[in-house]
Amino acid sequence: MSGVTDAGARMQHRQRDERSSDIASMKARDIPEWGEVRALLHLRCKDTLGAIIDHRSPRFVGY
Repeated sequence: MSGVTDAGARMQHRQRDERSSDIASMKARDIPEWGEVRALLHLRCKDTLGAIIDHRSPRFVGY
């Protein structure tokens, strides 16, 4: 009995993941800038973290 329940749960998870993937690809297709904005935000965050780690100054002692 639990095998049937497990199989049903796996199918529901797979369908949910497919819907999420479809929504993400629709957004990327319909709004080309969406992907660019995400890339810029990632780069900006990465640069900020890099500045804290790489640029050793008295302000950042201890990081």
